[in-house]
Amino acid sequence: RSPRARDLARRIAFRQLGLAELARSPVLAGSIQFLRRAAFGGQPTEEQDALLWDSGSRACDAYTRGNLPMPLLVQMALAWQGMTNTLGWAGAASGLPPELRGPGAYILGCRYRRLGRAEDARMLFETARAEARENALLARLADAERARQTAAPGKP
Repeated sequence: RSPRARDLARRIAFRQLGLAELARSPVLAGSIQFLRRAAFGGQPTEEQDALLWDSGSRACDAYTRGNLPMPLLVQMALAWQGMTNTLGWAGAASGLPPELRGPGAYILGCRYRRLGRAEDARMLFETARAEARENALLARLADAERARQTAAPGKP
């Protein structure tokens, strides 16, 4: 539903992708669409969409290289369902590659905010900001969410 996904679908239809990209692209596009709906209500900003595509692509690469083992994926699934303890986010965060930890915290923070879990969202946005380092886009997005929560404390 996003311009990037439509472009990707066009490139698939016209066979403009190599075999590896052809296998990877539908999974990536489907995963990003799922995240767009669950974390952003289907309407991410342009910057949030850019973060989704960048981190989704990096996650696919990390999975292909074997840097996202099944126990870590299970912890991320549990974090997505609401667990912030060592079985969920606290455990997953330490095992995630650095380039995925900050974006993962931000996306999960947006999901928790939508679920009405303001304190957990705040913790995740703080983690995203701390992990941003060289990622100016992530830093800007995390700062905006932190400012939003400061302006309206306790509101999702």
